[in-house]
Amino acid sequence: MMNSGLPSPHASDRRAASDRRSTHPLLADWRWAFRGRRRGPRRDGETAFVDIYDRRLVLTTLAVLMLSGLDATLTLGLLESGFVREANPFMRVLIDHDVQIFVNVKTALTAAGLLLMVVASHARILGRLRVRTLLHGVLGLYIVLIGYELALFSMVYQMR
Repeated sequence: MMNSGLPSPHASDRRAASDRRSTHPLLADWRWAFRGRRRGPRRDGETAFVDIYDRRLVLTTLAVLMLSGLDATLTLGLLESGFVREANPFMRVLIDHDVQIFVNVKTALTAAGLLLMVVASHARILGRLRVRTLLHGVLGLYIVLIGYELALFSMVYQMR
């Protein structure tokens, strides 16, 4: 007998269960928030958003955020010494207005930038540079900046 492409009248009787599809995790429960499924792109060369991030990526992000806070603290200490001046004109205005606003804005801008970099960590900039590599570069720059500020602190205390 040839298959005409039409379903057999008894096709529904052959199902093992009434419906094998699961409900959408957003509507079902909140377990998806703690154990997502996508760890990377499905195919090579594909840019994708993922549910689970690499531990090294998360640790790098946290390290940059902590170094940013240390940078704000060291900057305020150096400004208090009177031997240095804030180089960033936008941050200088914030410091002159209110120190707490400076710290809040610096932390918020850093955290927002890091969040965007983590979400796009599998993407490439200009087709070559991975955002993940850029994030590691930001970590390196913060390490150099903290070293520079500590060297400035040692010079300030030697002058006193």
